[in-house]
Amino acid sequence: MTTNTVLLNDQCNPLDSAEEFLDSQNWTFDRLSDEQLYLSIEGERGTYKMFFMWDELQNALQFCCEIDLCMIKERLPEAYKMLADVNSTLWLGHFDLSPDEKSGCFAPCFRYTSLVRGMQHSDCLRFIQDLIQITLQECERLHDAFYVLDKKNDISVMESTINSVESMKLALAEAVGHC
Repeated sequence: MTTNTVLLNDQCNPLDSAEEFLDSQNWTFDRLSDEQLYLSIEGERGTYKMFFMWDELQNALQFCCEIDLCMIKERLPEAYKMLADVNSTLWLGHFDLSPDEKSGCFAPCFRYTSLVRGMQHSDCLRFIQDLIQITLQECERLHDAFYVLDKKNDISVMESTINSVESMKLALAEAVGHC
């Protein structure tokens, strides 16, 4: 057996670890294939749709978490400005806008891709736990900022009292405590 064969046999599928973690949380998920897993989680501020994609050949796990908001084309310039501000503060991953062809909306989506070559099952499990925890923290923290640009909000009312730059600064400000 060659060294490459040993490494491939030792490789964990991170989606198996994700299943184990999700089961321990009693969260419902769909394992679409050996390479894809989907779930939806209710947070304090919104619903988050998570999608894991595993590429065994590259030993890469791509993870996406879409926030249940809808930004219309007219608000994209403000949304992209906010994404640039938000992404410049993140240590891991980034936010982008995920288009929905049917509705014409764009949903904020957190994305993170990682190489997981040589991880043991226990390492994969800790990685998945951390990935989900960090993602939910960031999505919850930024939900209200993204909500400002949701199609349900009348941005013209806000702009009549606060300009767009000031409203984005206010929406992105860190709050202390919970109401």
